[in-house]
Amino acid sequence: MQDVTDVGTRRLNELLGSFDLVQHVNGPTQRHGNTLDRVITPSHFVPAGVDVELTGMLSDHALIVSRLPLAVEPAVIAERLVHGWRRVDRSELRRILEDGAVTAAVR
Repeated sequence: MQDVTDVGTRRLNELLGSFDLVQHVNGPTQRHGNTLDRVITPSHFVPAGVDVELTGMLSDHALIVSRLPLAVEPAVIAERLVHGWRRVDRSELRRILEDGAVTAAVR
């Protein structure tokens, strides 16, 4: 990703653009100076910050700390009454539906 003329870099950037995604990590994320790790979000979802911590690396990769603005909506709880279809008298259901269709046609 460091070489913007690289075919793979161009293809990845085109792919991200086609899905309206943005890559937010700037600079190296690896001890040898390469940018291997990413934070990718939709373009309208901008992180409050993306910090690459290269100092004191236990691995050859840096720690990336990102603050993402998340809005968590409460779960919608819907209560439903469900009847067991095995206990339905199909003949009676058919009769009710046919009577309803006749009644609706008469109106």
